[in-house]
Amino acid sequence: MFLGRRDFKTHLANTVISYPTPQYAGMEYIHSRAPEGSAVLFHGDSRIFYSKRRAFASSPDQRPVLEAWAQAAPDPEALLERFRAEGVSCVLINQGELSRLSQETRLDAAGRARLAEFWRRHARKEFEIIEPPKRWVEVYRIE
Repeated sequence: MFLGRRDFKTHLANTVISYPTPQYAGMEYIHSRAPEGSAVLFHGDSRIFYSKRRAFASSPDQRPVLEAWAQAAPDPEALLERFRAEGVSCVLINQGELSRLSQETRLDAAGRARLAEFWRRHARKEFEIIEPPKRWVEVYRIE
């Protein structure tokens, strides 16, 4: 990149030692498709460096935002209302980073059921890039 052999976009879309499991391709998709002024919720990745949108993320030692919202919501529709209240239109999930960090859900059984039903009703996969184990990024639109 620094010698001009690789452009910025290509560099950030590929795994390097200092940038494992990149999510940049998902961010590019969001920048080109998400409604102007909307927010993005990151799940499995705390790196929001290249987000041009307001972002919700958590560090690996914190309960993920998606799980905290699902645990607190009494039902899937209340969770949808939380997304709308925060202006979140997309969820970027970095499966590669979740796997690398060995993160498992911190939801109880009721929270898992609420999240699963919310996901079935309101999340539509719009983007995916899979090159396990180094890169697996998904973008979902919340409707």
